[in-house]
Amino acid sequence: MTELVIKSLAEDNRLDELVRLNMHCHDDVEDHIWLRMLVENPESGNPDFHKYLLADDKIVAATSLIPHKLRWYGSSITAGEIGLVGTHTDHRKKGYSTLLMDHFIDKMKDENIPLSFLWGIPGFYEKFHFHYAYPHVWTPYVSFPRSCADGLEKTGTIRPAETGDQWWIKKLYSAYNESLTGSHIRSDELWEWIFRLSFNDDKNVRWWVPEDPMGGYAYIFGDPPSVREIAAPSQNSLKNLVLGLLEKYPEMQNLYVCHHPDMPIGRWMFRWGARISSTRDIWKGTWGGMVRLIDPVACIRPMEPAINKRLQNSRYFRHTCEISIGTEIGNICLSIRDGEFSVGPVDGKPDIEIPASILTPCVTGYHGIDRHRDSLGHIPSDTMDILSVIFQPGTAYMYDLLYVDASLV
Repeated sequence: MTELVIKSLAEDNRLDELVRLNMHCHDDVEDHIWLRMLVENPESGNPDFHKYLLADDKIVAATSLIPHKLRWYGSSITAGEIGLVGTHTDHRKKGYSTLLMDHFIDKMKDENIPLSFLWGIPGFYEKFHFHYAYPHVWTPYVSFPRSCADGLEKTGTIRPAETGDQWWIKKLYSAYNESLTGSHIRSDELWEWIFRLSFNDDKNVRWWVPEDPMGGYAYIFGDPPSVREIAAPSQNSLKNLVLGLLEKYPEMQNLYVCHHPDMPIGRWMFRWGARISSTRDIWKGTWGGMVRLIDPVACIRPMEPAINKRLQNSRYFRHTCEISIGTEIGNICLSIRDGEFSVGPVDGKPDIEIPASILTPCVTGYHGIDRHRDSLGHIPSDTMDILSVIFQPGTAYMYDLLYVDASLV
């Protein structure tokens, strides 16, 4: 009988064997990439985060759980990222990855981590109640044709960022994303690691800033290059960044920007004639941001101030009611008392049922619940009207330079 044991790198350091497994499972990416993820990255390099399944003392499957701090409706939340999921081709269809996924979901419940996310293909993670709830952050959502620059006056130039610009890049990233649900709260250690890897002379991996570095920054990656991250404090600063990038990359007929089209920079660029390169919807045939609400009550509680503002600006500003909701991942009670919102556990049988596949993207703001009104036809219309105020679409987005860009430099 096969003996199955779950071990971590901290308990049983088989780093070389784990690297070989990841290379086998993930298209034979070079071993130094996996070493950066498993060892060098300050957010993912803790050996306690990486676990593997031993079958008769051989590593046959592996998964990682990496904790992060994310911005969450003006507050913050601890989230556990599931990563590096893989089973050796000789041992698939035996439930090994399921064992590791269940292990980490139980671990997050025990450690009161309310939210988990991953970048995953469809058809596998849904059975663990992970559902698409963030756009694909590596897709260019905005296309700015070179012809849009005609008639725009450039009032400054841009230059490659230098070490002295790093403090402002960090500050502007935090300020620009302060209210953006899902964006990483990057530690100083992580910033130093990203800068150390990406400050180089490679034309296709570069940070650009205006002459006045407090005018913004843009992070360029790839061949052909696209703007993976951009922030600017004003429309004029953004204009100089965009025109400067078109000047620095004369071979580009379009400036492609991996940026949520509903965010301020996306809206500014559309005023100048930018086009939507793709919609904010996740392409189900590719990787996308999937979320599992480990504790739905704890995920919704930080939303209370935002939901109170929504209620105050609606006809429910003095309303009183309770709506208890049952899901496959836990039940929640939404209470409104004279227009004040709160969330808590359900005492008794829930009033209505909402699938986790619908509730999850509504909690992140990727969807508004009104989008699902037809499929929730069993819910009374007056209840749906209240829920449509509570769960509105937002700008769910998660910048990710943690493992992809920096690890490929």
